[in-house]
Order: sequence, then structure tokens, then C-alpha cells
Amino acid sequence: MGNTFSQAQDLCLQAMSYLGSTLQRNCRLGDALNAHGTIIPWASLKYPTSLKTYRLIVLPFFTTYWERAFERKRVLFGAPGRVKEALTEPEGQRVQAVLRAVALGLDGDDSILQNL
Repeated sequence: MGNTFSQAQDLCLQAMSYLGSTLQRNCRLGDALNAHGTIIPWASLKYPTSLKTYRLIVLPFFTTYWERAFERKRVLFGAPGRVKEALTEPEGQRVQAVLRAVALGLDGDDSILQNL
């Protein structure tokens, strides 16, 4: 066993650290977008949208995060209508739709769209 992590554990710890960084009070929306855009492709492979883990943990976390960000800082979103619409997408497509809408409206790194 030892004091090392497997590659799968490393990815999980990396995802957890990215999530934790987005929960910091001073995290900018563009940074949160980049972190979430990095996590979602991995999380979607590990937890397919048909699993309870996705529906009960992954989806509510990301949906709530961006709903609150949208409510608090709506003026920072260049395409608020798209974000609002994306928040109503079907469960299996919602997280990716929200991140795409946010990416189009923020001055973040649009390359994140390639991974979604």
C-alpha cells in the first residue's frame, strides 16, 4: 500500500483540489469556469449521467454553483439569456450546456469549449 497514490487517486485528488479552489471567496468566475471545464470531462467518464452519483452529487453541485454565480454576478455574464436557458437543459446535458453558455459570456479561456 505505502504512502503513494495511484493514477486514478491522483486524478480524483486533482479534481477535488480544483473544486476546492472554486469555493474560495476570491475565486474569479473565469478561473472557476476553467477549473470546472477541466473537471467535467473526467467526472462524466467516471460518473456517467445515468448513475445516481452523477444525478445526486455532480449535477447539483455544478448547477447550484453556476445558478448562484449567475444570481450574484449577473452583470458579468455577457450572454445571460443563454446561461438562464442552459440551466433548464435536460439533466444529462445541463452541466456542459451551462459551462458552454458561461464560456461564451465571460472573458475566460474559450478553449475550454473543446473539452465539453
